[in-house]
Amino acid sequence: MTSRTQGMDGEEARRHARGMDSHAAAVQQMFGALAVRIGGLDWKGGDFQAFRTDMDNFGGEVNAACTSLEENAHTLRRKADEQDAVSS
Repeated sequence: MTSRTQGMDGEEARRHARGMDSHAAAVQQMFGALAVRIGGLDWKGGDFQAFRTDMDNFGGEVNAACTSLEENAHTLRRKADEQDAVSS
């Protein structure tokens, strides 16, 4: 990071935004793979149904968290562009 007293380092902010996007995609991929594995279990009964319900509910939370992370990454890139425009 450069030594600045005001403003953000646009390139560093964009690197962080790319990381946020990458991590959101990785979480979505891992949760999808987990859901597929769980769907393939030979498990029946009330415990399985309760577990599936929990997974379905958690899936919505995972998607919301990933969407929020992606939206924040987009905002960070926009702010970096604005900072670069003001600084040039």
